[in-house]
Amino acid sequence: MTLPEAIATLLNANAALTNVVPSSSIVPVDALQDAPNPCIVFEFVNTLPEDDKGGSTIEETQLEIDIFSTSYLTAHEILDLTRSALDRQSGDYGSFKIDNIVFEGYQDHAKNNDTGTYQVSSGFIVRVKRD
Repeated sequence: MTLPEAIATLLNANAALTNVVPSSSIVPVDALQDAPNPCIVFEFVNTLPEDDKGGSTIEETQLEIDIFSTSYLTAHEILDLTRSALDRQSGDYGSFKIDNIVFEGYQDHAKNNDTGTYQVSSGFIVRVKRD
């Protein structure tokens, strides 16, 4: 399993979230221009690897999640559900272990009047240990 697959698994395992955003609308990196709203697009924007004394690599990776919705309130509901699905999670995924996921904050973006879409971006730090 890859780190993007692990994040997708955590998001899709949250039934409250997938009741609002279908699993098919939770995608890594790029959503289609005409993707239905609401949708979630996530990407890893920076990774800082560091070796520990035991020979393992610890990575702190910044995860950005962009939420798109035709309703401002729904976008923030999805933000809260996304945070519930990821914040403080950990687990073993075979070739790596997620030690912790920490919510860093969010930012509202101006409504796109051409598409009628609101966007909220949120950030997380994902701490990963690789042997």
